[in-house]
Amino acid sequence: MSMNYDYYESKVVCNFCKKKYTTYKVRPGRYKAAGQDSDFMPIYEGLNPLFYEVAVCSHNVLFSLFINERN
Repeated sequence: MSMNYDYYESKVVCNFCKKKYTTYKVRPGRYKAAGQDSDFMPIYEGLNPLFYEVAVCSHNVLFSLFINERN
């Protein structure tokens, strides 16, 4: 298995079905803010870490949560 230096695996327990699954996050320092839209949304060069903030359960329940909000 090759090592990916931009992402890392994160284990999450689904709040709905209570099963573990794997999701991915962007490593700190692998993205750079390039600016800001008129609605204050950050614009990133290369990887956009906002695409990896939502974890979706892979056990057919399609429950999702923001990773920063898990307990």
